[in-house]
Amino acid sequence: MQKAILSIAVLATAAWSSAAAAEKTKFKYWYGLSGDLGETLKETCIRFNAAQDKYEITSVGYDGYELVVQ
Repeated sequence: MQKAILSIAVLATAAWSSAAAAEKTKFKYWYGLSGDLGETLKETCIRFNAAQDKYEITSVGYDGYELVVQ
């Protein structure tokens, strides 16, 4: 009986940790660049997301810093 309970506990822990490990940590990256620099930043975020599976960036751009400070 104890072996069965221990086995269930081990399987439950493994299933929980696998599900937790599969979830990405997501965050937003806010920026105020426009033009070529803004496009370069977006492409950098896309490459970052494709290069690994632990984090995910959502880039949020404002077309120029003057729109950020309003």
